[in-house]
Amino acid sequence: MHSLDDGELFFTEALTKWNDQSFGADYTSFVDSLPCDELSTHAQLLHHKGAITESLLKCLQDPACKSIPAFCELTLALARDLKEDFADDMWDFFGALTNILDLGEREVESVEAAFYCLSFMVKVMWRSLLKEFNLSFVRFIPLFGSSRPYVRRFAAEAFSFVMRKSSNLKKLCCYVVEQAFKVGDDHLSEGCAQLFFHICKGVGGGFHSAASEQVECIIAAIFSLPDQDVCEYGVIVLEKAIQLIVQYIQKNSKSDLLFLETILIVGESYL
Repeated sequence: MHSLDDGELFFTEALTKWNDQSFGADYTSFVDSLPCDELSTHAQLLHHKGAITESLLKCLQDPACKSIPAFCELTLALARDLKEDFADDMWDFFGALTNILDLGEREVESVEAAFYCLSFMVKVMWRSLLKEFNLSFVRFIPLFGSSRPYVRRFAAEAFSFVMRKSSNLKKLCCYVVEQAFKVGDDHLSEGCAQLFFHICKGVGGGFHSAASEQVECIIAAIFSLPDQDVCEYGVIVLEKAIQLIVQYIQKNSKSDLLFLETILIVGESYL
C-alpha cells in the first residue's frame, strides 16, 4: 500500500475507490449512512468514529453481506488513519473478521479480503498488541486452534510479527506455552509450533537475520518452565516447530544449514 500526502485520509481514498465500482446494495446503504461531506480531516474522522465503526461492524457481521471485500478495505483504511485511536475498537473488528474466516460458506474473495485486512491490521496495531500481549494471545487462540490449517498458518504469520518486536521474547514464549497447555488441544499445539517456526522464518527461502537468537530464546523459554507437565507439553510444541524448520530447509536451497546446527547445539545443552 502506498502512503498518502499530508492531510489526505486512507478512509476517504478507499471510499472513493469503492464508490466508483458500485459494489452492491450493502455498500450503497453503508455510504448513505455516512456524513461524507464531514470526513475530509483526521479530526472529523475521529469525531465520527463511533458511527463509522458501528456501521462497519454491522456490515461485517451480516452473513448475507455481499460487499465484504469493500468493508474489509474500509476497516483497514480506518485503522491506518486512526492508529492508536483505533485500539478501543480493534477487538470488535478482530471478532468480526475472524468469523468471516471460519465460515466455510463465504466466497473465496471475502475470505482473502478478511485475511489481508487482519494481517495488515496486526502490523498497524502491533504496539497495542504487544503492550497487551497476554490479552492479545488469548484473543488469537481460536485462530491458532482452528481445525483449518490455513487459518492456523495465517495466525502464526501475523502474530510472529508482533512477537519479533519484543525485547523479551523468552517471556512471551513461556506465556504462549502455558496458555496453550491449559487449553490442551492438538490443533492449538500445531498452531503454536507454526508460531515458533514463523518467528524464525525469513523471506526468499531463508531465515530471519536474528533467527539464531530467536530460537535460543524459544528453547530457553520452554526448558525454563517450572511445571514439569507444561514443560513436556512445550517440548512437544518445540519438536513440531523443528519439524517445520527441517521441512522448510529441505524445500529451499537458500536455507542455511548452520541454523539447524544451532538448534541442535542449543537443544543438546538442555538435555
